[in-house]
Amino acid sequence: MNKRILCLGIVSMFLVTGVTNLSAMEIKINSDLNIVNDLQLDQQQTSFWEGWGISSTDHAWGQSFVPTLEKISLIKLRLSRDGNPKGELVLLLCNHLENIGLISVTVPMDTIPLAEHENYNKGDWVDFRFNEDLNVNPGQVYYIALIPNYDFSDCDNHIAFAGDDYNPYPRGCAWYCYFGEWTDEEPHGYYNNLDFCFKTYGIGDINNRQPQKPAKPEGTTNGTIGIEYTYSTFAIEPDGEKVKYGWDWDGDEEVDTDTGWMVDWHDSGETVTFKNYGGWASSGNYIVRVIAIDENGWKSEWSDALTVNISKSKVFNHSFFLCFLQQHPTFYQLLQRFFNISKTNSLFLI
Repeated sequence: MNKRILCLGIVSMFLVTGVTNLSAMEIKINSDLNIVNDLQLDQQQTSFWEGWGISSTDHAWGQSFVPTLEKISLIKLRLSRDGNPKGELVLLLCNHLENIGLISVTVPMDTIPLAEHENYNKGDWVDFRFNEDLNVNPGQVYYIALIPNYDFSDCDNHIAFAGDDYNPYPRGCAWYCYFGEWTDEEPHGYYNNLDFCFKTYGIGDINNRQPQKPAKPEGTTNGTIGIEYTYSTFAIEPDGEKVKYGWDWDGDEEVDTDTGWMVDWHDSGETVTFKNYGGWASSGNYIVRVIAIDENGWKSEWSDALTVNISKSKVFNHSFFLCFLQQHPTFYQLLQRFFNISKTNSLFLI
């Protein structure tokens, strides 16, 4: 669906309006990772593949979401900084992208994590903390707009917003502003249903519960290198939301980037199947686990592990028996007719 909204000069307008630019505040993290300074984690999208750079004052990125809490106090974005851009980065929270915004937070560029080569596509979480709790309407769509306000004289100096495609957050989507116009269609056509990485924290009665731990995967436990095998599981979502699954094929409790996430969403309790595309490349014992995520971005704990033994193809050459056949060609001809064996075949598979 093509949704286009005029940006109305949003980059320049917020600088001359009464919306206060707030400096980022350092906050402490509770031992419960869902709690920050007594704020409750509400919406989140944490799956990422790479970062999308903002390299022009004519560009801005956004992400829509639907809160379930009544107040928002903190937003976290996964960002990285390439080079040393001068200026600041502004987050606007809007109920419509054509509006100037309900509230804004400004952070200096040097507070954005520097993108090292090994984590360029990852970045890290950056806090945008409001000085006052913002009242919102649960169930209504809101928009996070990330507006650059820095010197673009050197294109090697820019900010990147981490995200992932194939709709990891179904209650919203990524938005792009090019030359004053917002659209939810990825301009280059390289990615499908992109969502940027974000977390929202606030106050209120949380109505969302995470999916239950998925059932232990079922499927082949003894296999061969390079062969694809199918595994199944299911999970219960207490709120009745749809879920999708991420697979870990090597036991590191990380969803495999290329083959792990299922694209489709499934009903709570529905049994799903998934292949380990390409199979395992080497022999050994592998640990298979699965995790579920609901439509609000809440993840379950990892399932119990299934151990899979992968071995090489069992091929052998019985030299003594082959020598016997070579010395008794008549017997070999009888075997050919009975077992339909090729004359050139000296290998027997078991």
